[in-house]
Amino acid sequence: MAVNFSFTRLGLFGGASVNFPAMGRQAAAKVATILQGGNPGNVAVDNAEDYALVFNLARARQLGISIPPELLGAADEVYETMELGGPIIHPQVFIIHSWKEDYDEIEVENGIFSELEKAGWITGSTLKVQRYSLDIERLSSQEELRKRGSKVLEEIHRHKPDVVIVLGDAAATEVMLPLVGSSYPVLFGGIHAPLSFYRQRNASGKTEFPGKNVTGVSSLFNYAKTMETVRIMLPDTRRIVIVSSAAWPWIKAVAEDFADKVRYGSEEDDLPVIEVQFEQVSTNDEFQQTIVRLDADPEVDVISAMLPVGLTRADGSIVPLGETFKWLFAHQHKPGFTLLAGWVRYGFLVSAAIEPAATGRQLGRQLMRLFAGDVPAAIPIERPVGNGLFVNQARARQLGMSIPVDIFEAAQQVYNSMEPVIDRGEE
Repeated sequence: MAVNFSFTRLGLFGGASVNFPAMGRQAAAKVATILQGGNPGNVAVDNAEDYALVFNLARARQLGISIPPELLGAADEVYETMELGGPIIHPQVFIIHSWKEDYDEIEVENGIFSELEKAGWITGSTLKVQRYSLDIERLSSQEELRKRGSKVLEEIHRHKPDVVIVLGDAAATEVMLPLVGSSYPVLFGGIHAPLSFYRQRNASGKTEFPGKNVTGVSSLFNYAKTMETVRIMLPDTRRIVIVSSAAWPWIKAVAEDFADKVRYGSEEDDLPVIEVQFEQVSTNDEFQQTIVRLDADPEVDVISAMLPVGLTRADGSIVPLGETFKWLFAHQHKPGFTLLAGWVRYGFLVSAAIEPAATGRQLGRQLMRLFAGDVPAAIPIERPVGNGLFVNQARARQLGMSIPVDIFEAAQQVYNSMEPVIDRGEE
């Protein structure tokens, strides 16, 4: 709050403050009386007669405060900028997607902007946003991904944005890690590999991850909730096989972390131990052959096709994810789960997953702290606060299953169809 509305012009939030120009006019009248021969001792000492309602919108946006229209309409003065220079007045933000069609990444971004808009940050008005995608679903090798990441880094160094936001593991690996220790504030969200994976792969070689310029919201999966859901829905489960793509190293890190946590959790909780194995595949033929084999194996109860992206055909081309899912749901007759909320809408049976829009809102609040002048090192990496249960009833019917009432009642979202994956093709 500013006792002097001139301070509001400089950058304080404002409020009801003394109207110093009006005080000057009030004092001038006393000066005139004295100049005309009046005795100063006979001129009364007065309180200031006028107060002004003044606000600084730039500071309000930094603080995440939305000023009601009736207050702005009643204000004597409204300042749009901070004359002393706020930390970031008209920020330029780069958002780097790993896969621009991924439902979870889209929901994370939507959550970011829903939080920003509540505080008056509007794209194209008070906020400049540029988006880039690594299009991971169309790449078949780490070399191709690295080249795509290098192009994005060139754009970052050319435009010098105020904040870089990376969404997904591909963007985290190829864009975030090279920026560790740089002058760019970086926020990450929607990454699924454990943070230890990024510490081991930190490319800077000089600064330990996350470094002073990086923070964000981890999207580590809720393994305990996932296994609890599997036990309720499929109480006879004793063996789960996770089939993961070998295209990207973080997928293997997720699978191994999941298997380790499940084994450890089962022993700690004194529950029947569920054996979890994982197999890696590189080509579409390997993937299909593995699913068919496991589906016919009476010792396997649950099959989880984890992130089957980057699978190649014999000619080296990439199989679109929509095509992979269509085949999978037609040929896998055993239940399976996913760790991603958005993939349940496509046809996976169930997911006890992080709610991506809630993660986005967390990132939005962190982003506003950066706008206000906080440094990333002062903003702790957060765990996601939003978790939900997502179920696809159409897939349950296809598998001849009945979903327990407890699951229905606990579900945040129940899908009654299996939606196709959007594939816009090459651009």
